[in-house]
Amino acid sequence: MRCPFCGNVNQDTATVCPRCGRLLIQPHSPRPQMPVPPMPQSFAPPPPRQQAVPPEAPSVAARSAKRRLGTQRVEAPAPVRLPVQTPPVAPDPPAPFPPKTVGQLQALAQGALEYRVVDDTVAYGRKKVVRIAYAHCAQWQQVATLYKALRAYRSDAYDILVIQGVHPQEDRAYTYTNGQIEYNRNVRLGSDLISRYEIETGTGFESDALRIVLTEK
Repeated sequence: MRCPFCGNVNQDTATVCPRCGRLLIQPHSPRPQMPVPPMPQSFAPPPPRQQAVPPEAPSVAARSAKRRLGTQRVEAPAPVRLPVQTPPVAPDPPAPFPPKTVGQLQALAQGALEYRVVDDTVAYGRKKVVRIAYAHCAQWQQVATLYKALRAYRSDAYDILVIQGVHPQEDRAYTYTNGQIEYNRNVRLGSDLISRYEIETGTGFESDALRIVLTEK
């Protein structure tokens, strides 16, 4: 084996050149390492990003329809107005009104309306209260209708007789709403006993309500 350094011929089994003292056997070069393949990924790659698509512009017809809807005015429903209850036009009273005497009161009874008895009760002290219902009417017709009912129920068994009027739709009212007449046949005036009529129209609290007081012996 020839020494690669000094050229001396040596035996094939020699490992060291006796001339230059160098190793005749070269160390083996390292074997090239095989590349390690990458490990497979255990998760799925994220999906590719989708590019946002801009919204389509509305068509000319859609824009026109939207514009028409925007300009239309929404009409609010008209409020419901309940009719105001007013008495019908009444004829002229058959006697002077308000009456100044019991005779004039009796003459008014010619224009009395039809009525319906709601109830009648007897109170303490020989007193009777009768409630009647009749139509909404003028003041003189209230007085005439109340006096008509008073004549029908007047009796010597009662010293005080009260007739209360109500409207037909208010026959459950606690007090009168269509006038009242109170008749007291034993009112002492000095040494005399007289009969007294106290009449009120409506509920007695209206600004135009009438209060009439008449007496007779």
